[in-house]
Amino acid sequence: MSDQIPKPHDRFFKLAFTDTSKAVALLKGMLPATLVGLLDLDNLELDSNSYIDERLKEHFSDLVYNCTYQGSSFSLKVVLLFEHKSYVSKHIHLQLLRYMLNVWERMEANKEPLCPVIPLLVYHGDVQWHVAPLWSYFSDPFPENLLPFLPSFEYVMLNLESKPVAEIETDFKDQILQKILILMKFIRDQELENYADTIFAYKGIDAEPEQLKQYFRKFIEYLYKGSKMSKQTIARIEKSLDEYWGYEPGSAAEELVNEGLLKGRQEGRQEGLEKGLQEGLSEGLQKARQVIVRSMMGKGLSAQEIADLTDIALEEVSGIMAKFR
Repeated sequence: MSDQIPKPHDRFFKLAFTDTSKAVALLKGMLPATLVGLLDLDNLELDSNSYIDERLKEHFSDLVYNCTYQGSSFSLKVVLLFEHKSYVSKHIHLQLLRYMLNVWERMEANKEPLCPVIPLLVYHGDVQWHVAPLWSYFSDPFPENLLPFLPSFEYVMLNLESKPVAEIETDFKDQILQKILILMKFIRDQELENYADTIFAYKGIDAEPEQLKQYFRKFIEYLYKGSKMSKQTIARIEKSLDEYWGYEPGSAAEELVNEGLLKGRQEGRQEGLEKGLQEGLSEGLQKARQVIVRSMMGKGLSAQEIADLTDIALEEVSGIMAKFR
């Protein structure tokens, strides 16, 4: 089920890289070391603006960070652009130039001083991307004496389609970031299942347990919404995590059950509650009945209410509730 739910890849990209620590780790692995040493990444700040217009939204999702040079007040914008299509953007320079112009025009309109924009492109499509210079759009070879009349800028690209896993693990030191990038690399690929153990390995990870839990929940949601992996396989992965952590509020399944209950309560009718719950469950997180019952127990629903809403037999609901009280 690749993109049945709108833009799951964009959503995951933003969930991952609005975490400033992961953005910093990504920049350290993508930017030239000489530039990294000059940037005050310890004080990197997320810009609340997006500069994607109607034409660019077909190509990119964006996150913008504000940064300063070390030891100075000189500022710049570091832009993480996510190419989320499965095809290659033929005229990438034109799209990037349009984006940069959007940034500068916004700054000009706000009477802010202009600052450099560094575009970083993360690509995870399933088609090989060959980077070509701007002049190649016109002719090959291009007359050298005309080069001064073309816009001149560079962009930094992380091509996950062609980057081996071993290089991801070498170039990016943050262990959670490695998992994020490996998951993005294989999310559309049948080979993804072969990397499940790597992505969900938790022993020896240099991260706070709660942070790792939160990321694994995001991973599970992304698998359901963006991958071709069967629901049964994803459920087995999720079950293995449940066995380690125990069932607790905040899991991917719990969140969708909450969404369903909230929709129903907002409508204020029993049938609305049932509809909202079914909508939540229909998004792909139909785990074992035991998980559903335990989630709804936490909402204070009675055995009869759970049975009515889920079509699980009252006797079975009562048995599950008795077991976990």
